[in-house]
Amino acid sequence: MAENDEVEIIERENVLKDKVGTEGPSESDLRAIQRAQAAISSLSGKYIEIADEDLANLTAAAKKMKTDPANREKHLKQVFLLSHDMKGQGGSFGFPMISLVCNLLCRFIEKIEGDAGEAETETVSLYVNALNVVVRGRIKDADNAQAQALLNGLDLVSQKTLK
Repeated sequence: MAENDEVEIIERENVLKDKVGTEGPSESDLRAIQRAQAAISSLSGKYIEIADEDLANLTAAAKKMKTDPANREKHLKQVFLLSHDMKGQGGSFGFPMISLVCNLLCRFIEKIEGDAGEAETETVSLYVNALNVVVRGRIKDADNAQAQALLNGLDLVSQKTLK
């Protein structure tokens, strides 16, 4: 562009802004949220079946940590992935206790950094056993005394194993 060339700036009216607005959610946002909530509600009844299947896979991976120590790190990664998925799904589908136990398990696995010996493998098994109780017992509420005792017990075992 030469120095003598003049530039003309054309301001265009933002008609989309006038149609959508700038304050609060739009009607289309609210409808999308309602559709998403309806979809989650319809899947909530089926979620426990998914959780049962995930739990069977998680239990098998934890068992392989004991029976196949040469590949323990691979099995530990599988335990982490499955528990991480269950952690995310549990709360979304109305099972916060599943999410809490899986979160503790994931944090424990992160702390051992893939270095699982016999004690760490036993601790993982304790978490999986606790999760079996939660899923098979259809325990949702994390606010009762038994649920809190379970969570506190798992946390204490983790702390002792990590020392």
